[in-house]
Amino acid sequence: DQLVKEKFSFEAFYKFYKEMLGDRPELGKVFDDIKAGSKRNYITLDQMVEFLNKFQRDPRLNEILFPHHNKEGTKKLIQAYEQDKSKQKIGQLTLDGFTNFLMSPDNLPT
Repeated sequence: DQLVKEKFSFEAFYKFYKEMLGDRPELGKVFDDIKAGSKRNYITLDQMVEFLNKFQRDPRLNEILFPHHNKEGTKKLIQAYEQDKSKQKIGQLTLDGFTNFLMSPDNLPT
């Protein structure tokens, strides 16, 4: 059998991934660290911006060519990877949305 590229979307891959591998506790740990001990089930826009700049961005990069992440760009990432529409609208990212982002091409090193 062959996979039909058009039918194998990111959502289909993610569903397959979760069924095969289950939850990854190390992602939950990182997510909890970003939440800084909060009992909420999401991280805020500001927390995600800080995570991107502090841990996902290479500090050796030229800041003019590779500027730091900002709220506007990060909100677009949340809208792209958060599945809960109500959380998208207010700039919040759940663990599922965070996992989606980490597995995406938008998480390539910069």
